Amino acid sequence: MMNLIRDIKTKLNIEGGGFIDAEIESYIEDIEPDNYLEFFKALSGDDYNYKNAMDRIAITAKRFKVARTDELFKGTPTMAKECYDKFYAINAQMTTYSQTNRDAVPNDREFFESTKYSELKDKHGAEVFTRQDLYVLDELGGGEWLMNIKFITNSKEAVDKIERIIKTAITAKYMKPKHEAISNNMRKLLT
Repeated sequence: MMNLIRDIKTKLNIEGGGFIDAEIESYIEDIEPDNYLEFFKALSGDDYNYKNAMDRIAITAKRFKVARTDELFKGTPTMAKECYDKFYAINAQMTTYSQTNRDAVPNDREFFESTKYSELKDKHGAEVFTRQDLYVLDELGGGEWLMNIKFITNSKEAVDKIERIIKTAITAKYMKPKHEAISNNMRKLLT
């Protein structure tokens, strides 16, 4: 990356030392090394001649970051739909269990809210929810939301909300510590 920074400074006649290098690095840090030549060519083009050198770098780098973001998020609609379907199926199973076991579960609300979802196992002993499922469920409101999923009249809105939560989690997972927007405990949960 240092060679790229040096070449950028030479090409755009940028003077300065470590602070300028750090600023340039912050603009280009998310560009894949395989794209450095393409980025440099785009930077050398006439598209942004009217901009100062640092603005040119920022604008050009942004074009390359968008492609990476699209790549990161390409599976989120499917993930969100699958997550919603899983939550709906679990609701049905828990509701059936609570209704057939009224001696042990007299109150559905209490049952849904007090269940430790991280400890739920299927009939084969495997965990029902992944860490991502647990994160999404917590963001949605936990057991209260899961209990009421059957009353959601617009499942499209619910899936969209789940997708936004997943995108936030993916973004947080790939953020560098200096851009940290979530707690370290939440970061550990997402990795």
